[in-house]
Amino acid sequence: MLPANDIAAIPRSRNFIQAAALPHISLTAWRGLVDAADLQAGQKVLIHAAAGGIGHIAVQLAKARGAFVYGTASTRNQDFLHQLGADQPIDYTTTRFEGNAYDVDVVFDTIGGKTQERSWLTLKPGGIMLSVIQAPSEELLPSLTAVEHW
Repeated sequence: MLPANDIAAIPRSRNFIQAAALPHISLTAWRGLVDAADLQAGQKVLIHAAAGGIGHIAVQLAKARGAFVYGTASTRNQDFLHQLGADQPIDYTTTRFEGNAYDVDVVFDTIGGKTQERSWLTLKPGGIMLSVIQAPSEELLPSLTAVEHW
């Protein structure tokens, strides 16, 4: 039997699948930004795919912790990023994020590949790269001091 505090009603605007996914994506964002990076007020975070499942939770969590949020998304999701509270939405279809996000304390990578490679350019010294997709390339490992992959 579950305690009443562990149960919540599914919002009418959501189906069972959406409701079941919410704890998983929320925990992923929490484990990265809070547990691994210890994101603090005043820090800068770059969240890739910020309008996506994990990304939209990560934006709200980062804002709740007082961080400045850069978020990448397509043109059609820019208004959504503003609604979520992103400080600087970046349209990856028209703008290179590494030209707009700089001195970033934490990169939250949900894409990997070339996006992750380019993201290293945004980090300040001692910054943290978090990835839910892939570890950094073997060529980069000797030069990196803070890498988290889980």
